[in-house]
Amino acid sequence: MKIDRTVIPENNIYPYKKFGKWGYMNPKGKIVVQPEFDYVYSFGEDELAIIEQNKKHGFINKKGEIVIQPQFDYADSFGKAELAPIKQNEKYGFINKKGEIVIQPQFDHVYGFEEAELALIEQKNKYGFINKKGEIVVKPQFSDAGTFGKAELAIIKKNRKYGFINQKGEIVIQPQF
Repeated sequence: MKIDRTVIPENNIYPYKKFGKWGYMNPKGKIVVQPEFDYVYSFGEDELAIIEQNKKHGFINKKGEIVIQPQFDYADSFGKAELAPIKQNEKYGFINKKGEIVIQPQFDHVYGFEEAELALIEQKNKYGFINKKGEIVVKPQFSDAGTFGKAELAIIKKNRKYGFINQKGEIVIQPQF
């Protein structure tokens, strides 16, 4: 058996817990961010990580600077879309990397844009899609749907049958399967 000796980049930092609080350390065990948070998440491609303090979510950079104060009931990562899903007062919306609300919390649930132009939303147990301006492109009408991710099409379900929708909001394969 051969040991994999892949080098871990120095700029990677990882969550760790000490005395009930969370912080970050580098691969050599050097503390980069003191353990002061109730919980922390791993860094994503966007160089920001979600932190939790007093049941509120915010974001921190790899220098340990809080770039968005913990203020949301829930937050998810930005990914490549530059918009992160957040939850306030039982509704979901999106913020930019400055922490500004770009799409007001108004949906029962949202699923991030990832690399797509449209994000999946849920309203009253029906699914639809919005664009990055928060405009409803496909009104919530499906009993189930998937996100686009990197794909050109997303699966939709209506009347117990599946079909597909494109990133323009057009049903390209009518629900028939």
